[in-house]
Amino acid sequence: MICILSSGRSGTTYTSNLLNALGVDVGHEKVGERGMIGCNWYEFLDRPKYRGKFTRRLHQVREPIACIRSMLTLKNGIFSRIESVVGAPKLHPNEELRKVHRAASVYMRFNHLMASKASWTYRVEDLKFGSAVYDNLCNIFDVPRGTRPRILRLPLNINTRPKAGVPEVSWEILKKIDESLSDGIMSMAESYGYTYAKQEIT
Repeated sequence: MICILSSGRSGTTYTSNLLNALGVDVGHEKVGERGMIGCNWYEFLDRPKYRGKFTRRLHQVREPIACIRSMLTLKNGIFSRIESVVGAPKLHPNEELRKVHRAASVYMRFNHLMASKASWTYRVEDLKFGSAVYDNLCNIFDVPRGTRPRILRLPLNINTRPKAGVPEVSWEILKKIDESLSDGIMSMAESYGYTYAKQEIT
């Protein structure tokens, strides 16, 4: 079986639907016949029932500013469970900035951990029909490409959440909260292949 590790709001619903459309039984935040995808992967890898059965681990990422912004819609319980795995920092005293600080810290710590456990890291934005990432994922799961044209109609924003009242997130705000954290996430993003215009980070 294959486990796709990812943080919350990294496009796991889209990817699980895509794989299911290709005939691959991959569970979203649960285990299917061929494996699972989700941010709760750590709840399964060490269970006696599944220990040793995930023969390959992949790591799906999403652009950090977009992902952190979307993570702000996650419930506190999800953050707490992930922090029990990756640790929790001392957060910014301002209430609104504290929320962004927490999400950004979880993004960086969690993705560092997942990258260390995975054999391949890919960007969900590159997972489009006919792309090299799409072809490689098909190879890994040993399924034909494009045999089910309806995958072309799967919306990338399939699991979008309303964002009313969600704090703003930008590189400037991350630097204001914690410059070393911002620099760490920027380095991580660049290692994934994301690039930014100078005005986005000043």
